[in-house]
Amino acid sequence: MSEYFHVVITLKSDKTRAICLFSDLSIRELKSCFLRPYAKNSTIISGNKLFAFSDIHYIYIVKTENDKETSLHQLQNSSNESIDRLNSESKSAYFLLMGYGYKDEDLIYTGEDVTKQYISEPPGSGTALSKLMNVLQNP
Repeated sequence: MSEYFHVVITLKSDKTRAICLFSDLSIRELKSCFLRPYAKNSTIISGNKLFAFSDIHYIYIVKTENDKETSLHQLQNSSNESIDRLNSESKSAYFLLMGYGYKDEDLIYTGEDVTKQYISEPPGSGTALSKLMNVLQNP
């Protein structure tokens, strides 16, 4: 079974708007593209934008069994079914809703939130290796 990791954030400047930084990462790519820079408090490059961890309000790391496209398509289908069911049960109102699964940021609804498994300290806390070196250098 494959595992795909997706990183979605919200910024302090707009806590209501989610931004998908990375999608369809392997565990190795998650570590190199996101977790190591987080541990070092480095700037993240995603697409053509730079993100400082000091500007990030919340981080979601989501694990799915399917890639982004498949996961979002499944979410679209289940969301549309829910809306159709709601409309068929309503006798007086008809709901025109877009539903979920049409934006990459909707990945937060598609899988397991594993953020706490990978992030337990603030940005800049160091990697396991840097912490070990610090202990060895300062007994």
